[in-house]
Amino acid sequence: MAGGWTLKGAVAGGRDISDSPIEIRAGVDVPDVVVTFTDQPSELTGTVIDGAGRATPDFPIIVFSTDRAYWTLGSRRVQTARPASDGKYKVTGLPAGEYFVSAVTAVDRTEAYDPAFLSQLVGASFKITIKDGEKKTQDLKLGGG
Repeated sequence: MAGGWTLKGAVAGGRDISDSPIEIRAGVDVPDVVVTFTDQPSELTGTVIDGAGRATPDFPIIVFSTDRAYWTLGSRRVQTARPASDGKYKVTGLPAGEYFVSAVTAVDRTEAYDPAFLSQLVGASFKITIKDGEKKTQDLKLGGG
């Protein structure tokens, strides 16, 4: 997000291309392209709380679309966040939609987009709905302790 603006969506020929590639060939027009930006991106914040009730920075957060079609490398609908030392996390710029939210012990950049990895997280995740421009707070309370 540069200068406070973030991509809200992109449509070409009536098809949403925000999270999927399109082929552009030399000499071929791309019809009716509309790219929309917003200065009011969505925001999901909260605190990760361990089984003993203490805030913890030890568990990265992964937020991913409930629609498996978006589990692709570079999708805006899959994001990770590393909590700060006080356990607080922040995910910004998710497009409107329904998401799974999960805390994990570790995650690397490519693993976050791996459908097999994300499928394993579904059962241990909870669902959340994000609206355009919405600022939502959701703490994550981990079991055990």
